[in-house]
Amino acid sequence: MDLYCQKCDEPWEVYYVGGSNGMNEDAKEDGNETVNGMKPSEAFKAGIGCPSCDWGKNAPKQQSMRGLASSVCADLLGDDIDGIASMMDDFEWAGMLEDE
Repeated sequence: MDLYCQKCDEPWEVYYVGGSNGMNEDAKEDGNETVNGMKPSEAFKAGIGCPSCDWGKNAPKQQSMRGLASSVCADLLGDDIDGIASMMDDFEWAGMLEDE
């Protein structure tokens, strides 16, 4: 299951965001150990963005329905990334994330 960037909708595997060998380790290899004083995985969960949108700098001006749903799920469930991914998967299945 995927977690979506709250800024650009880029899908990220739950294990990559929350796992010990994921986003934080890749950022160390690239020389970017922190984003706004947080570990990259923490910045992602806080809604700052992801590496794909350069941590929100290259994100679209208007948030999509998927980004809004991801933000609301993160607000409701906090650090429960498995719960967020599951809820987003349910929204996808129900067709609730289709932008028109």
